Amino acid sequence: MIMKKIFYIVLAAVAFSACSQEEIISRPQPEAITFGNVFVDKSTRAIDPSFGTDAKPLTEFKVYGTLTGEGNTVNIYNGNTVTGSIGDATWSCKDADGNDIVQYWVDGCAYNFVALADVDTVTVDDNGMPKSMSYDVSTQKDVLRATYTETEYKNGDATTVPFTFKHMLSKAVFSFTNGFAENTGISLTVSDIKVVKPAKTATLNLAAETPTWNTLRYDNSYDMAFGGVASIAPAKTAKSDYERLLIPGTYTSFNISFTVTSNKGGDPSNVEVELENLTLKSGCSYNFVAELNKDNVNGAMPITFKIEADDWTDGSDNTIGTGK
Repeated sequence: MIMKKIFYIVLAAVAFSACSQEEIISRPQPEAITFGNVFVDKSTRAIDPSFGTDAKPLTEFKVYGTLTGEGNTVNIYNGNTVTGSIGDATWSCKDADGNDIVQYWVDGCAYNFVALADVDTVTVDDNGMPKSMSYDVSTQKDVLRATYTETEYKNGDATTVPFTFKHMLSKAVFSFTNGFAENTGISLTVSDIKVVKPAKTATLNLAAETPTWNTLRYDNSYDMAFGGVASIAPAKTAKSDYERLLIPGTYTSFNISFTVTSNKGGDPSNVEVELENLTLKSGCSYNFVAELNKDNVNGAMPITFKIEADDWTDGSDNTIGTGK
């Protein structure tokens, strides 16, 4: 019994000093905090360009957490690594040396958790919780964020922290329809699809309830390549080789370029399209759809894009901008 009392006194001092020793000594052995039932909202992660069309599963994230009681807050997780697989009931949490980390639920205390995936350098506040991060879109890392709050833990409550991750970036893909009639036999190839000089770096405010992207910066030497579309038959539609991640925000000028070639010969058509005042939202996927036909491929008419919602959350379904 003496050893048991000593154990709980130590636990009270380490886990949280504001919860009285007498209360904790009289309670049953506390439950360990675990992580599980991890889910990525809406769909799998973004396509990893290194693997073509293979989806990249979530297997690792960083966790941050605090415990609060009687007005005092202490940090219990400071960016520790959690590993596992989607569908696992419990994921493993370890420190930098690979040792298991075990923290406990304390009756009457509040808990706040934040999980981040594909994030490198994070600045934290005085309680060790994520405050902001910088991002470079050329890395094409699919930044994910999840939160969980327990306002007042009670003995017997669930002990596993469930995380539903949300996408912090926008996702884009291009689709082209061959508008020539089937009896023409004209097949089209689209190559070198690019978003010209999109925002390359930005800062994500992680402290806000709804994180926002700030300070979008551009690099005149950076274009985002989407590959091409090979041999689109008449009246058929095909997508670009790659879908890419973009930094959310309002682009006063969003520029697209590509080259169209016909199987009937002739000079390739080099196309440039400017979309004005295009707003991309976090967690939204955008399909930029254009029809290629005898008028716009030859330059008599501008090519326009209709933007459709895709896999993640609903994007815009309005036609934005015209070719210039």
